[in-house]
Amino acid sequence: MEKDGSPWRGMALFWWWLIMAVAIAGIIMMILGVPPRPADADDAVLGRVGEAVRPLTETPVEMTGEVVKIKLGQKFTRVDAVFTFHNSGAAAEVLMGFPEAPPRADGESEGDDTALHDFEAFVDGEKVAVEKRTGLAPENGAKELSYPAWHTFTVPFEAGQTREVRNTYRVKNGYSSEGTIRSGYILTTGSVWKGSIGLVRVTVEPDGVLPYNLQGVSPAGYRFAGDSLVWEWKNFEPDRNIEIMFKMYENSTLWSWAGADPVLQQNIIKAVGAGDYGAALTMARDYKKNHPLLAAEVKDNLDYWEALLVSLAGGEARDYWEVFIDKAENVPPDKELYFYPSVDLAAPFYFLGRIYAGEGRNDLILQLYDESKKKRVHPQVGRRLLSLLPEGTAAQHKPEVQKLAVVAYPTRGGLALEGEVGDADGDLDRIDMSLWYLAEGRKQEVGYRANPIQYNRYRHKMDAFIPFSEAIAGHELFYTLRAIDGGGRQAETGGSYVWNEYWMTFMVNGRPYRLAHPLAVVDDRVLLAAEDLIKMLDIEKAAYSPGSRTITLQRGGNVLVLTVGGTTAYLNNKPVSPEVPAQAREDGFYLPLRFTAGSLGAQVGWDGQRRAVLLGTEQMPMPPAGAGRG
Repeated sequence: MEKDGSPWRGMALFWWWLIMAVAIAGIIMMILGVPPRPADADDAVLGRVGEAVRPLTETPVEMTGEVVKIKLGQKFTRVDAVFTFHNSGAAAEVLMGFPEAPPRADGESEGDDTALHDFEAFVDGEKVAVEKRTGLAPENGAKELSYPAWHTFTVPFEAGQTREVRNTYRVKNGYSSEGTIRSGYILTTGSVWKGSIGLVRVTVEPDGVLPYNLQGVSPAGYRFAGDSLVWEWKNFEPDRNIEIMFKMYENSTLWSWAGADPVLQQNIIKAVGAGDYGAALTMARDYKKNHPLLAAEVKDNLDYWEALLVSLAGGEARDYWEVFIDKAENVPPDKELYFYPSVDLAAPFYFLGRIYAGEGRNDLILQLYDESKKKRVHPQVGRRLLSLLPEGTAAQHKPEVQKLAVVAYPTRGGLALEGEVGDADGDLDRIDMSLWYLAEGRKQEVGYRANPIQYNRYRHKMDAFIPFSEAIAGHELFYTLRAIDGGGRQAETGGSYVWNEYWMTFMVNGRPYRLAHPLAVVDDRVLLAAEDLIKMLDIEKAAYSPGSRTITLQRGGNVLVLTVGGTTAYLNNKPVSPEVPAQAREDGFYLPLRFTAGSLGAQVGWDGQRRAVLLGTEQMPMPPAGAGRG
């Protein structure tokens, strides 16, 4: 497929320009002093997500079960939640409620709809009255936001009684600045009830949002049941929430070719929104017939749109999808961490998977699944393909830590712990980073960061910044990174780093070395205490002559003699000139690092990114030496 004419390339360019436009607009707003609107971490326009009922009074009642069915629509999410409660105490009436989220500070608009719509409550199958009340605050000691109102209802319990509470409602989805639609369900609300939850099952059923529309799903430990997403936990301690991000690529594809005809564009979008794919298909084909001189890229995008409409209408566009996938390029590894043009490949892989499943061709589904990972298609589609195969047909992999390093940033006044994790299956669930040191035998934590993965990709980066502190200068800092995928598979690795006032660390044969004495820098050259150098270089013999003020070092058949303050040294009885002389200081003799180590046969290198001096004293490959200090 020609690079400039491929359908997915056109869409990639469209979304790239859209994202850049949003970013530039944000920069301009900051320059002009326009305050940002309240938003979540992904700059979302606040809608609302579903959540569990909360107790508004102190109670011994436990939530023992939570079974939730969510209808995921393009604009609204409908929630049908059934909770099982058990009263382990005396008879009591429990006031239960759902908070009404506060309006935006700058006023409500259609996109800022945070209300619970059509809220209803049922107890043991009987509908109960719901009252909207103000001025309430939970009595359970939990740190709650200040809500202007609550949808409340009272549930009486006899001693030892188990009752079923059902709530139904709908909420408006949220939208982020790059066009992502947000939905989900808050599970952590359940933590305010007594005890753990015996069984939690959440099912997200598509209502116009199919798996190929999904862009991110969290937590990753879900399974597909048809096109529905299912999470299930037993004895659940609610510490995670379900988050779903999706885009309606049908509309974005339209923009790429019908933008010059906004009336046609709106008519087709309206037909698609109403589920009348036949009418939309007729309009698209008429447009193509009446515009024979369209540019090649527009024709490709129109062909894609036509195939998509055929598939949505229940037809088969097998030939087009197979050719489309075959010609699409693999995504370069250096691109997949950020934006990558595989969004339009999601639909072909999804619809072909359905076709192959209908034919009973597990071999073709497996081939399609493997190809989806090479093309870096959104992993949700890969999980959907996997669900079409018998369990165990395709091997699943644990995460792999591909990078973990400490990088010094002197101008910023601190260090960054930088990690990168790969997952061949695209189902990475979370990354944990921790950094600490030992003081008098006790572990002193410097930093900890846990990062649940929202946007599922095949590689993920994470970093944590640690400001410089005198308390940790000179200590050996230990760090670990742990990655966990949706199947509970783990990868963990770590290392250590010694931080000093010169923002350097020392690695001997790949292992960090903590200096026993402070280092010195003279004329941009590093000098180390003789005691440290003797240990680092594994010196065989060392001697000092007070009369001549000379230091003699022997290693591997080489003998080096340095004079304190002298500009001439002797290596195997031949005169050599160190760039800086050996020095006598309060805490001992200091020797020039690079000259001494190199003269005695050790390899010396410099890692500028980590600001690390690399010493090699074994017969092993060393990184290329840079023009470093010492």
